Amino acid sequence: MSLKNTKNKTISHSKYNINYYIVFCPKYRHNIFKDELEYELLKCFKVICHCYDYELTPQEIMPDHVHLFISAPPIVAPVDIVRKLKSISANEIFKGFPKLK
Repeated sequence: MSLKNTKNKTISHSKYNINYYIVFCPKYRHNIFKDELEYELLKCFKVICHCYDYELTPQEIMPDHVHLFISAPPIVAPVDIVRKLKSISANEIFKGFPKLK
């Protein structure tokens, strides 16, 4: 596969194209990601990815789980990406929707 055909990003002296497919669900897989909460979660993920310089491509939020496709620099571990996404979004959602706790 040629590097010219893919969307590459550059750091220091290298090019990369690393994408992670992340799926997570709420506790007991309750159907809570609907309506207003779905909109707030989408907005929250976009802000987090912008702040940490991740590229968020197609995302889908189902009532009981979330699908994210994220591109990040190779110096960031996948576990750190998930940790940031889940912890920051949970804090923001619990502030806006306290009855979910």
